[in-house]
Amino acid sequence: MERVYACVNRFLESVMALLMVFIVILLFTEVVSRYVFNSPISWAEEMATYAFIWMVYIGAGVAFYRHAHIRVDYLSFKMKERSLRRVELGINLIMAAFFILLVIFGLKFSIPNWGADSYTLPLVKLGWIHIAVPVGALLMLCNVARNVFLIYGGRNKNKE
Repeated sequence: MERVYACVNRFLESVMALLMVFIVILLFTEVVSRYVFNSPISWAEEMATYAFIWMVYIGAGVAFYRHAHIRVDYLSFKMKERSLRRVELGINLIMAAFFILLVIFGLKFSIPNWGADSYTLPLVKLGWIHIAVPVGALLMLCNVARNVFLIYGGRNKNKE
């Protein structure tokens, strides 16, 4: 199962890299178009913003897999292993509840906007942009399930 998580997260890292390259090329082209040719691309900034939104929510899931989010672990060094496992399990369950709410409310927000046109790109629907929130929350929820499995299975990799 760990291999599946690793493969999925490597794929998501590749998607984030492609999005970053896309953003850089798009904004570079927009700047050249604006200042060299005096003809700005009207939709470039909006498209870069949408790509950045997706990159952030995918990146949050990948960072959760890597345990790269900010964490205060001062007290965890002073706790016994059994108490630490209980606290980490509780924290992961609280995060799971938050991510479930984020999926629910993210879907409630994105589904009504599914057919709405974006401001400068009529081919891009706002629902495709807003769905990034529940997708990112689902990615983080999957990684919470992984963390709970690792804690419950006795192979706690959170401790460093």
